[in-house]
Amino acid sequence: LFLIFARYLVKATHEEARRREEAERLAIQEKALREKAEKLASLERALRKEAERLAQEWKELAEAKDQFLTSIQHHLRTPLTAIRGFCDILLMKDHYKDPALVKDRLEKIKTSSNILHQLIESILDATGKRLKKDLYFFEELNVVELIQDVIEELKIEAEKKKISILIEQKGEIPLIYGDKKRLREVFWNLLDNAIKYNLYEGKITIFFEKESLPKSQYPFLKIYFVDTGIGMNEQELLKFQEGKLFERGLEAKKLYGPGRGIGLLIVNEFIKAHGGKFELRSEGKNKGTTAIVYLPIKEKEKK
Repeated sequence: LFLIFARYLVKATHEEARRREEAERLAIQEKALREKAEKLASLERALRKEAERLAQEWKELAEAKDQFLTSIQHHLRTPLTAIRGFCDILLMKDHYKDPALVKDRLEKIKTSSNILHQLIESILDATGKRLKKDLYFFEELNVVELIQDVIEELKIEAEKKKISILIEQKGEIPLIYGDKKRLREVFWNLLDNAIKYNLYEGKITIFFEKESLPKSQYPFLKIYFVDTGIGMNEQELLKFQEGKLFERGLEAKKLYGPGRGIGLLIVNEFIKAHGGKFELRSEGKNKGTTAIVYLPIKEKEKK
């Protein structure tokens, strides 16, 4: 009886151990399956989040594309309308009798054609189709004189809103080695925006600083364009930092509907081609905007 009892006891012990091992194995499998399920759920959430992000980006890109096309249409249509109008005038028989009038209309057609040509050139350069160093003509430039020339050109537009433009120059401003045509386009776009999005009887202040940036072999000339206009909120500044240069804020669209959406793109690309950088700052709505252009101060390159 003892032996029989011992045999059943040993058998029961082995059976219990086997069941325990089986239970542990099932528990491990269950844990592994639970972890896999959690990973799949996490992956599903990540995929859903990524899909939502891509959908939002697609929507923003579509809006930026529409804004870009609207802006291009406006700026292409304006000089073309002028050209067509002056051509219609010239085609009227009565105007052939007045050579001075014919000459005046032809000069205006030429001016409008030059504006249209310059816009197309800027778009091609800024979008990288021809953004190569050998297409730039670098020379020593006095940026103060260049900015003053642009101010003189935009003087009539500033006077319409009674906006004062002041250049604060403390000490000697170093010469910049750059492309005059592209930098002029940069300053024109920045001042044009500062006028368009400024308030009535506003102010634009331009001043300069010299600064050495980390990991740069050249010191930089910082050019500040400070206006007292509608400003930008955090969301608009974030979009600019993310590279969404075609998108304008709601207040900007209200103030100037057919805005030049490619202006900041042109500014950013031309400054990068000079080895510099571009920043926008604002403290909020109706608190103005500060555009900062960084241009490296370096000697003329040796051939």
